[in-house]
Amino acid sequence: MVRYVAITHCSGDYVGIWLVATKPNSRPFKVAMGSDPSWSPDGKYLAFTRIQGGNLSQPEWTHDVCIFDLTTNHMRVLRKQAREPFWSPKGTKIALIDESSNSIRRDFHCPILILDAQSGKVIFQTGLIRNPIEPILAPNERYLAIHPHLSRPLSGHIIIDLKTGKIIEIEPNEGYARGPLQAWSKDGKWLLWKWRVPDPENDGAWLWEEIWLVSLDAKVKRRIGRGTKAVFSPDGKHVLWLQPRKAIYDYKSNDYDLMWTPLQGRLSERLIARVQDFTLVGWKR
Repeated sequence: MVRYVAITHCSGDYVGIWLVATKPNSRPFKVAMGSDPSWSPDGKYLAFTRIQGGNLSQPEWTHDVCIFDLTTNHMRVLRKQAREPFWSPKGTKIALIDESSNSIRRDFHCPILILDAQSGKVIFQTGLIRNPIEPILAPNERYLAIHPHLSRPLSGHIIIDLKTGKIIEIEPNEGYARGPLQAWSKDGKWLLWKWRVPDPENDGAWLWEEIWLVSLDAKVKRRIGRGTKAVFSPDGKHVLWLQPRKAIYDYKSNDYDLMWTPLQGRLSERLIARVQDFTLVGWKR
């Protein structure tokens, strides 16, 4: 079996989706101009946002959500005028942001669609949401998290109960502002949030960011530590995240330590010093 890693590579004004086989001396090959890669759980398909335009024949940029089949090397369009696909953990559904001409409004109000991953049939559609980004489906596929992105005030994900239609807004503790949802545990009971300490002298900015472990009912809120890029380990027993090495937040700094902490316990340990980013592709304790 050949395993692949999807890479988003920027070159000037262009962004491309590339695949690299995880074997020695492998050369990457370009799938398409695009961004937002999302793997199917079985690793056989790659959903992404294809980007077209920005040239003399097509001045305006357009987005389509496509699926690339690694077995056949065939690409198909799942939804035209859409972006940011998120493959459900069960692999049967894809959430995305619809930008079609009959749905988009002023100030980037768009609905979120949930499609059948094979047929592309719309299963669920939200109302118009202002400037939505980063759709995330819960492991049990009952909840949809979406981030109505605003620069002021600081904003974060809201959660929609797809069964009842109700909106769940998990508020941070006093002194913190909302931030993006980082990860959802496999059992659906725990969420990793990145909450921010606002800068009182600069509206829309923050002094630093912190990772918080929060139960779905928001009755339990545990501070993990300063940092970003938080994920659950595949066995669901640990949290890994990037902790900045500088005590004072620096927008330009990308110098972090890779940290981990058990869900049952308070001791945090440094795994690797001085890293910029990480992705879990395997796990063995």
